Amino acid sequence: GPPPPLFMSSIGQDDETKKTEAKNDFFRNFSLDDVVPPPPEDQLAMTGDVGALFLYSFLDHSLDDMYVDAVNAQGSVLSAADGATDLGPAVEAAANGLGAAATTQFLPVWYDAAHSAYGPGLTAAFFPMMHTAHVPALSTAGTSAVLLTASWIAAGYLGGAFLFRNTLECGTSRALWVAGRTWVLASALVVAAALLSDQYSGLWCDCVRSPMLGGLTRADGDFIFDSLSVLVAWRYIMNSMLGYGDR
Repeated sequence: GPPPPLFMSSIGQDDETKKTEAKNDFFRNFSLDDVVPPPPEDQLAMTGDVGALFLYSFLDHSLDDMYVDAVNAQGSVLSAADGATDLGPAVEAAANGLGAAATTQFLPVWYDAAHSAYGPGLTAAFFPMMHTAHVPALSTAGTSAVLLTASWIAAGYLGGAFLFRNTLECGTSRALWVAGRTWVLASALVVAAALLSDQYSGLWCDCVRSPMLGGLTRADGDFIFDSLSVLVAWRYIMNSMLGYGDR
């Protein structure tokens, strides 16, 4: 009679089928909710944070500008006539090729005349007054408020700082711990953005008010660090008055 038919082994096919089914199950059961942090829940906490940071930013820069204007108005800046006389040696030194070393003595200690588009001589003539140095991203109240708030919201979203279990449904100590932890990440984002703005400031502006400083200034550090006290104070008041978690 005819020979019996030959049957191919199905072991390899079974393995491929199992792998395909496992892959399909993974994509079928995959959900972004398992990867992405939950959305913010406590709108009061988030709104209060934003309001506190905006108020802090505008008050900080406004008071700083008022102080600088007051100091400059009290005679610490040379008058127009005296300035023309006293700055004469600086401009003359620059014209004679003595370089920035002879003129920087007339400038604030933080200012680097070598990076000025106007040259050391004109810089000394234009910029003899007191001025608080900030990197471009933190040079105005508006930009600093937007950067600080955006960094805080991003860090709070990733760290769960706007969830009820970390705002009102917990004790005051945990609420403050979450605020401090979030502030560390937010500060890192602010510092990174500030350094980038200082490094690449010449791409979109070349102005005397916000020159390339080569890093953060003391005023920048004070501004970023002092924001911690504002956020901690707000979170403490909110949790103490409205919180219903374990004390």
